[in-house]
Amino acid sequence: MTRILHGALALAAVVAAAAALGCGPAGDASGPAPAAAAAGTTVQVHVNARGAPAVVPRTLTAPAGEITIAFTNRSTVPHSLAIAGEGVRAGPTASVRDGYTAELTVDLAPGTYTYFCAVPGHEDAGMRGTLTVR
Repeated sequence: MTRILHGALALAAVVAAAAALGCGPAGDASGPAPAAAAAGTTVQVHVNARGAPAVVPRTLTAPAGEITIAFTNRSTVPHSLAIAGEGVRAGPTASVRDGYTAELTVDLAPGTYTYFCAVPGHEDAGMRGTLTVR
């Protein structure tokens, strides 16, 4: 699944402010609403906008299960993200640039995976990292 987001931090701030002000779902007189179940793990990756093209960080660790990779590209050169390893190949996301974020969500078993820019030639130029799933 691929989603393109702009200003994700701003949206998170608005949601947090609304929750703090009591907007949105609320508990009744008997107490607060129950917490939602965890929806997986989100890890952040971004493009090194200065110097040689690279994804940062180059190594990540996450628990097995549903993992979302939020890929932000602040450079003006379009990049996308894919992941492969342990018999899995997912992505690529849509190409993003100029501060946009694309998300790639996959269900991963324990193992070692490579995440990389799927634009032709970019992985070979060093735009890749390793995700260890435990």
